[in-house]
Amino acid sequence: MSRSSPTAIDAAVTQLRCRLGQEVTGPPPYLTEATCDAIRHWAEAIGDANPLWLDAEYARTTRWGTMIAPPTMLYAFDRLSIGYRGGLPGVHAMFGGTNWTFYHPVQFGDRIRVKVIFKDLIERPSTFAGRAWQQISAITFTNQDGLLLAASESWGMRTERAAASARTAVRQDTHPLTPATYTSAQIHEIMERYAHEARRGPTPRYWEDVTAGETLPPLLKGPYTVTTAIAFEQAWGGLFIRAHGPWYAYLRRHPAAGLPNAQGIPEPPEAVHWDHDYARQAGVPFAYDYGPERISWLASARSGPRISAANARPSARQRWSCPAAPQHPKEPAYDTAFLCWPAPGYPYSRPDTRVGRPL
Repeated sequence: MSRSSPTAIDAAVTQLRCRLGQEVTGPPPYLTEATCDAIRHWAEAIGDANPLWLDAEYARTTRWGTMIAPPTMLYAFDRLSIGYRGGLPGVHAMFGGTNWTFYHPVQFGDRIRVKVIFKDLIERPSTFAGRAWQQISAITFTNQDGLLLAASESWGMRTERAAASARTAVRQDTHPLTPATYTSAQIHEIMERYAHEARRGPTPRYWEDVTAGETLPPLLKGPYTVTTAIAFEQAWGGLFIRAHGPWYAYLRRHPAAGLPNAQGIPEPPEAVHWDHDYARQAGVPFAYDYGPERISWLASARSGPRISAANARPSARQRWSCPAAPQHPKEPAYDTAFLCWPAPGYPYSRPDTRVGRPL
């Protein structure tokens, strides 16, 4: 396990603060264009069967006249769209949340440019780790015509691995968590719930017909498994997903990025999403879901059952906040999530997510 001394961390924090206000760039983006395949992969990875994303003929009959993409697919157009996480070698980075402001949808064929500004670094009190910092970025997304599609403020939490791991070990000894398990009857009920999920489709629902505080129909996600994480990675591309020579070339430049697995092979920080032992080194008892993935589930809850995306009359700007942590715990592997979101009466309506309860 990589450990950094308090003196080394303080020096790294001072050095990182020198980059505040600067534009930062990362490795080449996973996506550069909203192709039919890219849109389909994203929609399938987050479990959103909206025909606006998946059916070109249906999409041509709507006011858009073409396929559009799930709004949070913008995450896939820059590996720093989740927020800049550079600096502080050996200090774990965990997704914190995103405040999104959407202006226009991503349309089929759009080519997306992303600009990331390192905005702030704030030390926060933490019971999870010895010390923690909130690392914030301001991000804009424009298309090939220079049209501003969306703006976001994304942040991550940087936490001391050793302190978090030690505290998690103590918690597991005193209040152990165990992965959820399911009977065949429960799996059958989950299957039936998926089969009967309703979608409004072309049936109009107008903004004035929605009452603030009205509960939206719940959406089911999970049970979460390694396969679920792989499906999302195939759509998003990940931040550190590299193999063979490119991975070891990255390790030469960033040696603290890799932590050895049980076979002594260095794995990237993203292994916390599929490897329980690796997750414990970061201070989490089990592997867990991706932050952008969870926010995409919430986006489905906002854009799916609340209105008909084909015929509604939306405002030019939609703004909402999706914190993934610390307000809402990460979803450990094998859990099932039910998402229930009140209809918004103000810009920052927050979801109620019930996690870890098998049916």
